Amino acid sequence: MELLIAQIRLPRAVFAQESLRLAPVTLICGGIGTGKTVLTHVFAHPDALTYRSGLRAADCTVRIYDRRYSAQISRQLGALSGIVPAQYGMGLAETSHQLEAAKREIAGMEAELEHLRLEEADRSVRFAVRCEQKTASMRARFPAAFRQVKQAHQFAEALLHSMPRFREFGELAAMYEAAFPVQYPMLPDIPDPAVLDHLSDVSAAAYREAANALFIPIQEGLRQRCPQADYTPLLRAMTALRQVIRENLARMQEDGTSPAPTAALAEDLRRELLAVNETVRSRQISGGRTAQHDCTAAMISAAAYQLRHDIGRRQAEISGSALRRQMLEEQRNEAESRRDALAAKQKRMQGGQQDLALTAAQINRFLRDADVTGIALRAQADGTYMTVRADGTPAEQISWGEQRLLSFLYFDAVLRTVTGDCLAVLDDPFSGMDDTAASVIRRCITDAYARGNRILLTLHDPQIMREIAALLPEAVCMRLDRSPDGTVIRADT
Repeated sequence: MELLIAQIRLPRAVFAQESLRLAPVTLICGGIGTGKTVLTHVFAHPDALTYRSGLRAADCTVRIYDRRYSAQISRQLGALSGIVPAQYGMGLAETSHQLEAAKREIAGMEAELEHLRLEEADRSVRFAVRCEQKTASMRARFPAAFRQVKQAHQFAEALLHSMPRFREFGELAAMYEAAFPVQYPMLPDIPDPAVLDHLSDVSAAAYREAANALFIPIQEGLRQRCPQADYTPLLRAMTALRQVIRENLARMQEDGTSPAPTAALAEDLRRELLAVNETVRSRQISGGRTAQHDCTAAMISAAAYQLRHDIGRRQAEISGSALRRQMLEEQRNEAESRRDALAAKQKRMQGGQQDLALTAAQINRFLRDADVTGIALRAQADGTYMTVRADGTPAEQISWGEQRLLSFLYFDAVLRTVTGDCLAVLDDPFSGMDDTAASVIRRCITDAYARGNRILLTLHDPQIMREIAALLPEAVCMRLDRSPDGTVIRADT
């Protein structure tokens, strides 16, 4: 299959207005920059001279050998220091090890997050149980308050509707009753699971309005009905309880407390409202201060303090868990990004492992066949190769021509691993080579042609182009010249 490169345009001139078809062997000869000019515009890529094992054109695998590739492979082979890294096997093993470590780290974080979730759920259950226990304890200690709930409700309702100056709270009372749809909506006397479920969904605004609708009329009503009574303990307790309600509402809005603790807290607050109204009723009936009143007021203050303490402790638990969970999730995300990068690197290295599968025996065989006896490779026990001289001593200094010869042999070994239709692009591989090295390269080119690879070869020496053309009768040769004004023109040879 021929590779069709259409409308190749070169700087400052149009080269080949017609389409250019690459024959099985295409030889292009020109001055300095010929290879860069051709490759850049043939493959329409500004970095086309860089070796790219995955570059493909028209369903044809393309392998490019140029000066940059030669320098890159020379560095990889470590020719100047005399050490050749073997297949980057150690790097691949290290990458695989790092990838497995990242996977284990992610699995550990996932387990810790699950443990944290279960622990938080268990704490929520325990907190709800504590609230229920506290409610039961209050009922046992103050049974009278629970027996007189209906009377307390009737008293509060009378206060709300009998005073003209507080009739505007009727709308708030309606909101309160709509938020708590039970038999005695303002002060229900029996805990009901359905009520708890409903309370967990009540908005903070409705809760706040309901609290105001209850507290403000009662306080003002007490002052008008019994102006001479000492209401200081009661009002202090009510103020403290209102502060607790405000703090609880603020926390509910800020941290999104889970429904179960919110319902339990709301029910607990409602119990304390019962106690407040019981005290209100007792004061309204007696109009004076009694030991029972003080005891009830003290109970309310203590309950409000304990509730504030419980809420604060629970808030600290929730904040600590949320902070720990956020930190773990961030660490997990970082580990997953690192894992993905390592997996991609491992895939690239595994894909390039075949390209890097160069052995000392292969290189040495090419060198022996070409009667190049001044340099060879020797495998080391640590997975590297040593460049040595004919007498076996390490080759501490290697000439530029030897570097280029090794890099070209490396390229030829990579080229032999390619199956299917392949275009070998060789940009001036003969520069810096003596006659012996040049003969090795000519043999590699003819072997590539014999294997069915198509070849695009750019040269600077017309004599070498004619020699290659004599070896490959199907070769199509052309020259690129520059006119005095810098225009690139094509001249067939």
